[in-house]
Amino acid sequence: MRKIAIANQKGGVGKTTTAINLSAALAERNKDVLLIDLDPQGHATEGLGFASVYDAEISIADYLVGRIKAPLSDIIIEAEDFHLIPSNVNLFAVEQELLMIKKREFVLSKLIDGLDYDYILVDCPPNLGVLVDNALITTQEILIPIQAEDTSIRALFLLFDQLNAIEKSFGIKIKILGILPSLFLYDSISRQTLESLEGKLPLIPFQIKKRVDIKRAWREGKSLLKYNPKLDMADNYRKLANLVEKGGVE
Repeated sequence: MRKIAIANQKGGVGKTTTAINLSAALAERNKDVLLIDLDPQGHATEGLGFASVYDAEISIADYLVGRIKAPLSDIIIEAEDFHLIPSNVNLFAVEQELLMIKKREFVLSKLIDGLDYDYILVDCPPNLGVLVDNALITTQEILIPIQAEDTSIRALFLLFDQLNAIEKSFGIKIKILGILPSLFLYDSISRQTLESLEGKLPLIPFQIKKRVDIKRAWREGKSLLKYNPKLDMADNYRKLANLVEKGGVE
């Protein structure tokens, strides 16, 4: 089983769109996929048409802090051709509660132990808190969406610092599958930014460009691969799934 965190502490970089569409692309390849929406804002949950479960009485928030001992499978729902553990409003309070728990960085890992999937993807919140630590320690693989702009690059190096700190503190190695340019505008600044990263970082050699159908798919509660499977960017998500299956950027 492969476990992958999709993370960047900078918001608005296409992280959740990547999580949804990579899940759909892997499922299209006949892989059993579980997407965990670990972001308290619940964008992946909403983007798959499940906004109504965001206020559910029992959620992953209860599992993370040990308020419930029922099987985790009780909150897994079907989303297109893959499965989803939805986010919940109570996740906003969970980070503070987790600070009081011993070995708090390992609670997600213990929760998903025993689940049987080919891939578990974790859509992370846009910060560097304990929920992201849980995701990184659990998965030990990361895919990093970025925008090709200076502020995104500065945030990227802060994330690298966090990865290094986790590796040293817990004696693990976190594999960077690749850095995915997302929400890409083909202008001179974007091109120059990507050129500055080439050969220095594991940059994925294609981009997810802005397309109005990506927004329309979100509004319809669908992945792009279901909404418009013939769109060029749907094919790029398929290319991303192929790259992930091969183990990332070489």
